[in-house]
Amino acid sequence: MQKIKNRLPNSAFAGITKEDVEFAINQITLGKILHRYGDSIKFDLVCVDGRRLPPKAVFGVAASHRLGYEILPENFTGGIGSICFQQLEKLGYQIKQKPELGGEDEFLASETDSTWMEGNPKLVIHWKRERSRRLAKKKKADFRKRNEGLLFCEHCGFKPLEKYGNLGDACIEIHHTLPVATMGEGHETTLDELLCLCANCHRVEHEKLSQAFAMKGGW
Repeated sequence: MQKIKNRLPNSAFAGITKEDVEFAINQITLGKILHRYGDSIKFDLVCVDGRRLPPKAVFGVAASHRLGYEILPENFTGGIGSICFQQLEKLGYQIKQKPELGGEDEFLASETDSTWMEGNPKLVIHWKRERSRRLAKKKKADFRKRNEGLLFCEHCGFKPLEKYGNLGDACIEIHHTLPVATMGEGHETTLDELLCLCANCHRVEHEKLSQAFAMKGGW
């Protein structure tokens, strides 16, 4: 693939679409593409399913897909005010500080603590949506309570405790059956709308969502 070493003008990136960015997210997440971008230092791109990825890597792979030649890290800048951040936010993606720098997802619980307010809109250029990390902890605790203290994948039945001992909890992830991107303002998420899935099943579910997203042209 052709490579250009010099900084490109911002106008070169004007044609990047949401489909290009979704392609980049899928390729990076599934490990299908090798890129020259390292981990982000201060900011993450937050996907609709809560995954955090390096914004510059996502933008670079998306630009390569759109332009037909490899876009290198030195071809554009990242960070606040950059073409990278501007274009991603223009396309409706959320960029937040890394959690260790204070960029945690906002949380608002109801009085009963059995539903969580999510999908709170913030207008930047497109609506952006928040989700709760604490919701995952609550779901796991509730699942254990109903299953004799065990966590396992609700799709394939994998029981990480049997293979990894107490460290196995990290293998179980929480999946929203209703995509966060489709939630209306003030949507109340209940534990019944969540699933405990192993990492493999979770990835497959989000691949299904991404494909459905691409076919519909957005939610």
